[in-house]
Amino acid sequence: MALPTKRLAFQLPNHIRHATAAAAEWSKPLRKLDEECAKGLQEYKDMGWWHTTVQVKDMKGADLIPTKGKNMINMLSNSYLMLNGHPRIFSAIRKALDTHSTISTGGSGKLIGLDIHRETEAEIARYHGTEDAVLYNSLYLGNTFIVAVATKDDLIISDANNHASIIMGVRLSPAKKLVYKTLDMKDLEAKLIEGQKFNPRRTFIFTDGIFSMEGTIVDIM
Repeated sequence: MALPTKRLAFQLPNHIRHATAAAAEWSKPLRKLDEECAKGLQEYKDMGWWHTTVQVKDMKGADLIPTKGKNMINMLSNSYLMLNGHPRIFSAIRKALDTHSTISTGGSGKLIGLDIHRETEAEIARYHGTEDAVLYNSLYLGNTFIVAVATKDDLIISDANNHASIIMGVRLSPAKKLVYKTLDMKDLEAKLIEGQKFNPRRTFIFTDGIFSMEGTIVDIM
């Protein structure tokens, strides 16, 4: 025998109804952003710009990547000296893991630094004949922080085609900023004259030594 059912009618409290309505309104820009991103990705695919990550099992060879049954030249390793696959590098990594684990992953400038970081800095300074050295975990980070040391009383003049790491450091710096046309010494000279209006305490000129995208080399002499 089926029991009679009774529908229950109730009204949500005002604060819940208002919150629900507000959430629906706030989600509209996010839905629009999703639609725009989907459209943009489809345009990339249509233009042939879409690519997926190459899955590899062995990165010991810095210059070649085994994929799709053949070796492909690796143009994205950033290992300019081809050392990321060197057996001595792997041996040093294993030794460091045994003695130091991975407690600290940062270099200098951290509250906790490993002794091997400081030893590396001392060895770099000795090799280059300098007073000291600072070790960063990437060249990108090093460039960014070195450029950013300029103060608000300084002037930075930067090559228009500088590496993104240098550009990021310029943006982070509170110094006055001017940009000159890449490798154009006449425009650089003009920017040096223009920069005098800031009455800078110091003037820094930042440029790549070798512009990796074009392969051009700066004549600093």
